[in-house]
Amino acid sequence: MLLAKKDSDEQVLLAEDQAWIESSSDSNREISENTVFMAKMEKICLWIIDSGCSKHMTRNRALLTNFVEKFLGTVRFGNNDFAMIAGYGDVVIGSIAIKKVYYVEGLGHNLFSVRQFYEKGLEVTFRKSTCFV
Repeated sequence: MLLAKKDSDEQVLLAEDQAWIESSSDSNREISENTVFMAKMEKICLWIIDSGCSKHMTRNRALLTNFVEKFLGTVRFGNNDFAMIAGYGDVVIGSIAIKKVYYVEGLGHNLFSVRQFYEKGLEVTFRKSTCFV
């Protein structure tokens, strides 16, 4: 039997497993085990490091802390479509805070700007399929 309890941040699973072990006297005895599994559910948030992007941008308002709702103009995409910059906030990833990330409704992907990292004095290095900031 498998029981599961889920709350807003994590999922707790209680699994009950029964096994049979054969002893040297050819008699069987039942072993009952109760095991608790803790599984923290984390959403994967993909960011593209973009050397052509002028500012950090996200389409997901929920990622932004210290959000300021303010019209900041428009952004033009590579296909010449435009979208409104509806505000900005900070994105926290682990112990790192990325400041002033624009909130752009309709953006196809979350974008980190190489230029904005450089302007903050950070070095951005690409090696094979990895990017170091």
